Amino acid sequence: MSAIINTRYLYNFKIKDDNEVEFESTNNVAKFLTLDIYKISESDKRKVYKGTIDDKKDCVVKVYKKSNGDLYYRIQDLLNDLKNFYKAKDISSIFSEKFKNDNDFIKFNYVNFYIGSKDKKDPKALKAFLKDSKNSEISNELNIIENYIQGNFKIFVDEYCEIKYKDFKSIPWFMHWNWVETNGTYLICDLRGENDLKEFSLSSPSLQSKDGSYGSSDNGVYSLITFLSEHEHNDHCKNLPWPDDKHIEIAKSLKNKYSSSKKCDDCEKTYDEIISSAFNSKFNFLNVLIPIVVVIVLCFALFFIIKKYKKNKNKNLGENLNQIENSTSEKEPTGNYWADME
Repeated sequence: MSAIINTRYLYNFKIKDDNEVEFESTNNVAKFLTLDIYKISESDKRKVYKGTIDDKKDCVVKVYKKSNGDLYYRIQDLLNDLKNFYKAKDISSIFSEKFKNDNDFIKFNYVNFYIGSKDKKDPKALKAFLKDSKNSEISNELNIIENYIQGNFKIFVDEYCEIKYKDFKSIPWFMHWNWVETNGTYLICDLRGENDLKEFSLSSPSLQSKDGSYGSSDNGVYSLITFLSEHEHNDHCKNLPWPDDKHIEIAKSLKNKYSSSKKCDDCEKTYDEIISSAFNSKFNFLNVLIPIVVVIVLCFALFFIIKKYKKNKNKNLGENLNQIENSTSEKEPTGNYWADME
């Protein structure tokens, strides 16, 4: 029996503020075979196969399983994967642009990521198709496709936000900055891919959030507490906002308490208190106060410099006037002068 080659038409996408997905057609086509020899990995919700884009570039094709329960959740799995990738790419791009001139900086770059459709569709029709949760062919019709990462594939940070490779300064720095940038509401984890001296090439991120809103891979508060418990500061992140020692100990105790279930569903209130200790601490108050004090001191210094300059200017002006007066009095003719002239 010959294997059937599966063809997928590729679309770029973006996630709008209201979580609506917008699509844009490309001229690219992916092909793959659903044979075990091409299968890279398998989870409870999808199988991952190796394929090619335009018969040139290697790619990864994620096929969502029909056996993954209710159809609605299969669609949600796909949508959540899109949302995770889009958020991760956005926040990593901001970080990379902000710190690109730092000596220890290594760029975080997520590979190209597409929606693959079995049939060539108008982008608006594809959007409507994706929103139709009653469409029973969703697992056969749509796939997520991304560029294949060459090299030594590693998991730098796992899905519970625990760092596995601690030799890279950029990883804890990026994660701490990410936590601060989002006010502790979500964190990019499951950092996997390969690296060289200049760049991390990453794939398949998962977002861990305070409210567990990023799909089945989002472990909620437990992952955020794990990050707080395990994080080690370095020179780049030691001055970023961080909970005080008391609240870090609370985070560690919660992590230990829920380590078997990997869930901490009743921890949100405590986690809010931990966040509050980071963003409302004296340390952060000083971060705001110190620049203000510096500006005030500079203003006073400038005021006294100007005052001294005016004083010296007036003094010099007075001395010049005295010299002029003395010079005039020396040249003024006396009575004896006119007598001599006679």
